[in-house]
Amino acid sequence: GSTCGADGAFFLNSNAGTNWALDINIPSLGADLFDVYNWGMFTGCAVGSDGIALYTTNRWSTYVETNTNTSVTLHGVAGDPVTNKLWAAGENGTIIYTSNYLLGWITQPTGTTENLNDIDMINDELGWAVGNNGTILRYGTGTGELDVPGSVFRVQFFPNPGKGVYNLQFT
Repeated sequence: GSTCGADGAFFLNSNAGTNWALDINIPSLGADLFDVYNWGMFTGCAVGSDGIALYTTNRWSTYVETNTNTSVTLHGVAGDPVTNKLWAAGENGTIIYTSNYLLGWITQPTGTTENLNDIDMINDELGWAVGNNGTILRYGTGTGELDVPGSVFRVQFFPNPGKGVYNLQFT
């Protein structure tokens, strides 16, 4: 496993989470790293402040800083290990996508300006991004685009914070 953090810190683990070691520290980036997505033993992508995205093919021994075409902070990254496509989500409703990290990333329209905190993809045709104020975006239905109409909705709880168990059902 791997995780990342402030000032380019990057931790690796090879024993199911028992011990973590600071494997690389990249303070020269001048950026905090917020999420990492790995597929397979060697390939991965990490994202962070100022639109930074790092890509590796050798378990973070070396990496390439990719051109994301954005300067907003990216909070989440996900991918499809079959196709090697990657998506990242961040501030101001930003979602970016790449099918080839060397060619850069493409902005995806989202229909929201809420900060997006994470993204998860089941495959290259189905995924979700979540953000502030209950924002949930659904990507899918084989269109290759975000389903914007009706896909952003808010869930509000009163009182907030609350106690107990809450059950939500969505169709």
